[in-house]
This record gives sequence, C-alpha cells and structure tokens, in this order.
Amino acid sequence: MAPMRGTSRTGTAGDAPPVFDIRDPRHEPEIVRRLVRGEPAAFYMGLFTIMQLVGPPHRGGGRAELFWQVKRNRPDWSKLPVFIRPRDALRLIDWAPVHPAFRFRRRERFEALWAHGAPMHVIAPLRDGLRTVNPSLITTADEAAAAAPDRRVARRTAAMFWMQDPAWARLADALVRGAPRRRYLVGSSFNDHGEHPPYTLDELFAHTARRGDLPYGFVIDDPLLARCGGFSSHSLVRLPLLDETPELVMLRRGTVSPGWLTESTGLAVRTLASTTVASRRQDTTDTSLRTAFEELARRRLGSPT
Repeated sequence: MAPMRGTSRTGTAGDAPPVFDIRDPRHEPEIVRRLVRGEPAAFYMGLFTIMQLVGPPHRGGGRAELFWQVKRNRPDWSKLPVFIRPRDALRLIDWAPVHPAFRFRRRERFEALWAHGAPMHVIAPLRDGLRTVNPSLITTADEAAAAAPDRRVARRTAAMFWMQDPAWARLADALVRGAPRRRYLVGSSFNDHGEHPPYTLDELFAHTARRGDLPYGFVIDDPLLARCGGFSSHSLVRLPLLDETPELVMLRRGTVSPGWLTESTGLAVRTLASTTVASRRQDTTDTSLRTAFEELARRRLGSPT
C-alpha cells in the first residue's frame, strides 16, 4: 500500500485516505480490489475526478447519485462519461447512423483517435437494447439540446474517455478481468458545477477538507503527469452522423486543440457556436497542454514503471 499523504478528507488529523500511484504495478491489485468492491476513488488525470464502478440499476449497480453529490449543481441532463478501452467501446456503438468516413469498425482506426497521447472524450451513438448500461451514462436528444440547441442529435449517445497510456491500459485490463460484467468505471470532476476542479493532490485535499462531505476512500494519483502539467479538463468530440459533414465535432476544447487533433489523426475537426473552453489552470494554453502531454510521453518511456 502507498503511504498516507496529505491532509485528511474531513480536515481532522489521522483520516487521510491512502494514495496509490497508477504507474506503480505494485499498487494495481489494491486499486482494483477497492474499485471492484464499490469504493469511490479520487482519480487524477490532469485534474481530480471522482470515479466508481456503476452497473445497471436492475442488478443493484445504480449508485450514480454520488456524482451529483460531489459535483453540486450539476444539471440532470449532464450525463457521466465512461472510462473504457476503445476495443470495448466499439461493442457499444451503433455505427449505422455514423458518417461512412467515420465508421471505425477496425479497432486500430478507432484507437487512433487518441494517438496524440492526451485524455479525450469521444461521444458516439449507442446501440439499441443496451439494458446493462446505466441511464446515467446515456444522453438523449433532448438532454443534448439542453446543453445547447446546436448539440442536438436524433440519437442516444454516450461519452467514452481514454488516454493512450500503458498505465491506463493496465488498469483497464485488470478491471475487465476482475470487475463484475457490465459494470463500467464512470466519473465526474471534483468541483461544483462551473467552478475549477483540483489540479494537484494538495488542491484535492484542501478542497475536500473545505467540503467535508466527499465520500471517496482512496486516491489514484499520477505524480508523473502532475510533474509534466496538463492541468485541464478534457476535450470532448463527437463522431459525425449521416446528415453532417465528415468532420469530428468538437464540443469542448480542453486537453487537445482542434489543430493538434487534426495533425495527430489526419481527420478534419469543426467547432460549434456552443463549443466551450474546458476548465484549465490559469495561464494554461493549447500550446502548453500539448507540450505537457508530449513531455509525459517522453518521460514515460524512461520511467522504470
């Protein structure tokens, strides 16, 4: 187990949660054990998120209210993204309404969306009849339009997020092996809606000490990523549908800029009038984020873990 670090969750001595390093394989069994038993985690990915395995309500896995408790004032229509390997996401996507140029039926082509090496959310239409997917992960057409009228699409969608990183791959592989079937790791940033999230471990402990009501039991930290920077919420893109131009649709510009995404994938990217800029630490720019994740890739290659 990693040593106890930082202040406590409640602001009282002796109650700090254990901190595990996602890049240390020795910590992986305990991380997986805690997640599988349903324990919420503070998970670092350039900002801190609250993460928990969520399954279908009819199988006792519908504890999604936790995420609205943590992110106070989060709108009901703002659904939860799912941490998932691209190969597994392929099985959830309905490819029929997707523009033919973006029907990534081959795993390698879909995975290439994350070739830049930064975390990013991809929104895609869901297959019908997926009773095992918790409703808190599914956005309807009306819910998409509630965010902004130009975001409406006549399909149910879900946001699937990933980073092309061996530490994430190890954790995802271990969860596939160890977690109950049809349970997905989902999350939300650790902040009130519209406010900045914690970008470092110290900020996380300070935030949770102020709140005193954040129910997580342990921390999945990434000290290497924190040293590189990358202090931003994630970019959010949607696959284009049949009646749209063959371009990725960027709904939120965060970790990956439209230009960097095009350069890394060879795919055109367009923005909407409603496209927002994600929460990011002051003085963070598209250029500094790219530099941070490119530095992460270089340092990761030289890391003993």
